[in-house]
Amino acid sequence: MLTKTGRRWTADYNVVAGGGKPWPADPRKDMHSRYVEKLPLGPDLHPRPESPAIDAGLDLSTYLRSGPLPGCEPGYFKGKAPDAGAFEVQ
Repeated sequence: MLTKTGRRWTADYNVVAGGGKPWPADPRKDMHSRYVEKLPLGPDLHPRPESPAIDAGLDLSTYLRSGPLPGCEPGYFKGKAPDAGAFEVQ
């Protein structure tokens, strides 16, 4: 998919365990994702406090110039940034 800038859509702000970067030759793509060997999860499948998923997400309350995405108003996460994934841990 092409964007208004002519660049293709890329993933970003993800935490990927056990795999390599999908675009190793293009530093403009996937700049903020974290690639790790292991992703520590608790018994409830939530990231553990030492997990690289903690504070690894994108703050969607300031992402769009027109305002936050619905449900992502300021204060929707704890910590420095949202945790990557489905669960906000810290």
